[in-house]
Amino acid sequence: SGTSDIVKQKILLALIELYPKLHSWVDWFIHSQSTLSSDGTRNYRWKGRINTNVDHKRLLVNTLASGLDDYPRAEIPSRFEQHVDLLSWIVKSCDVMIKVNNILTKHIQHHKQYTANDAWQFQFGTGTLTEELLKEHQLKYTSLREEVSNKISKHWSTSINAYVDTGLHDVKGSKSKNYITNKVVVRCGADKQGRDPIDGDASIEKVGGQNRLNPEGAC
Repeated sequence: SGTSDIVKQKILLALIELYPKLHSWVDWFIHSQSTLSSDGTRNYRWKGRINTNVDHKRLLVNTLASGLDDYPRAEIPSRFEQHVDLLSWIVKSCDVMIKVNNILTKHIQHHKQYTANDAWQFQFGTGTLTEELLKEHQLKYTSLREEVSNKISKHWSTSINAYVDTGLHDVKGSKSKNYITNKVVVRCGADKQGRDPIDGDASIEKVGGQNRLNPEGAC
């Protein structure tokens, strides 16, 4: 109907306006929250986790960039961390960009077929968003989605049937021994003054047991 066509046209115009901004935002998001390894691959972790806990009563370092400030992460912030929620957001961002890209590509192809002029072209930054550029973006997002999805699959824990972060944890009280282990941080409560939280850690096996609120040996 005529009303439906008008709505579709408004949505298309909105996507045309939003696409360059979305592309820039996703590109910034990916590069600002990742670290390039020596082998050329990327590790994806929320940045800004700095361990300032002098007395070490608090194991859980806040992760402000994630929006889940006190969500349990690795005990020792490091470049070896990878965060499942960040990986999931990247996959979702790629899905959105691939879908919008497909819509705009079809729009360009349709107008190129029926118009002899450049009326189908629209701005992308200081240039023009062409079918070739959209194809380049499509390949990039498809490749990135596959790469990150493969990373997510490696975060699955069969012992607790859940996806978990990876990172460094303290072993036998020695924070210099950078072991990578499957542990989670448990918030035990506050100190005697009721101010600073006191944290402990426990293996995934213990957390996966019956007493999940206070795993044996954590607090």
